[in-house]
Amino acid sequence: MSERYSFSLTTFNPSGKLVQIEYALNAVNAGQPAVGIKAKDGVVIATEKKHKSALQDETSYHKVETICPHIGVVYSGMGPDYRVIVKHARHEAAAYKQRYGEDIPTEQLVQTVAEIFQNYTQQGGVRVFGISLLIIGFDSKGPMLYQCDPSGCFYPWKATALGKNYVNARSFLERRYNEDLELDDAVHTAILTLKESFEGQMNESNIEIGVCGENGFKRLEPSEVRDYLGSLA
Repeated sequence: MSERYSFSLTTFNPSGKLVQIEYALNAVNAGQPAVGIKAKDGVVIATEKKHKSALQDETSYHKVETICPHIGVVYSGMGPDYRVIVKHARHEAAAYKQRYGEDIPTEQLVQTVAEIFQNYTQQGGVRVFGISLLIIGFDSKGPMLYQCDPSGCFYPWKATALGKNYVNARSFLERRYNEDLELDDAVHTAILTLKESFEGQMNESNIEIGVCGENGFKRLEPSEVRDYLGSLA
């Protein structure tokens, strides 16, 4: 009986669920881990970036992306879906800047992205996006960290994790997090959280880190990531 609801995007099953959204969340939970942590003076996101083959040239591919000067994003789930959402988000940020002459507030961008996600839960002929996002920003409200899910729900967090073993990662963050963290400490904590479930040797080529503070958002260079890893050795 339940199988007939599994193929419909717009039909609730008898328990009141849209099963396709649950499938999308399964894709997220099977993705590579991503971590976000809010500090007193900024926010950090970090993720695994493991290559399927040593022969692949991944120098131009990034999981941590810039939306606009003060907002960055990372994902867990399906990469092609992520590229579509990043394109939409950059368009919205640029349109806001052109219209009002100032950068889009972080919360407003998150709401816009969440609306895109939600629209894809109520249309025939499309499917739900198979990604969840961690969106960080720094604006007049200070540092901000949001999670946005395939259903269109979005939540503010102090620290959270997505992807494989996210339950263990969140438990680790609950033990390690405190509200007096500074940005450098948050970067170290993010790396340690990824290490909890990391297979193999962690180095500057298989993780990515983005930080956001008063000076805006930036993705750390491999040399900077190497320095952070060295300080933890």
